[in-house]
Amino acid sequence: MLNRRLLEQGKDGWDDEHIRARAERLVDVITEVWPVPEGHKSRTERIERRPKRRVELADVISAGLLEEGATLYASRRRVAGRTATVLSDGALDVDGVRCSTPSGASYAVSGTSENGWWFWLVDPKCKRSLHDIWREYVDERDVDVEDEDTPDDDED
Repeated sequence: MLNRRLLEQGKDGWDDEHIRARAERLVDVITEVWPVPEGHKSRTERIERRPKRRVELADVISAGLLEEGATLYASRRRVAGRTATVLSDGALDVDGVRCSTPSGASYAVSGTSENGWWFWLVDPKCKRSLHDIWREYVDERDVDVEDEDTPDDDED
C-alpha cells in the first residue's frame, strides 16, 4: 500500500519539495502510530529551512563592499596586468567587452574556465580576491547560499 501511494504521488517526477512533503507525511503517520509518551521532551526539533540563494556581484555592490568603477586584477601570472572594471549592475567590463559574471570575465582574459570569484583580485598587493568579499557578504548577512565556491588548485 505504501508503494502504491508512492507511485501515484511521483507519477510526474520527484523534486525536493515532493520528497520533503512525503517525509513530513511519513513522520505524521509514524507519530500517530507510535505516539510520544506524555511529558517526553525531544532533543530534536523541526528546523525551518531558509531558502538558499545565489550571491551575485550586484549584491556585494549594493552592500557597499565593492564600488562601481573599481578595478579588478587577474590573479594568474600568465595574464598578469589584465584588468576588469566593475559596472553598476554587477557586470564586468574587460577591454570594452561586457561580461555578466566574474567567471565569464576570467574566461575572456584567460581563455579557460575559471572560478571568477577566486580569479579576480580586488587588491593585488594583499591578494584580496572577490571571493574574500563574497565571504564577507555571506558572513555579515548570515545568508544561506546555494553552493559555496571552492578555490581552484591549479594556480599558475
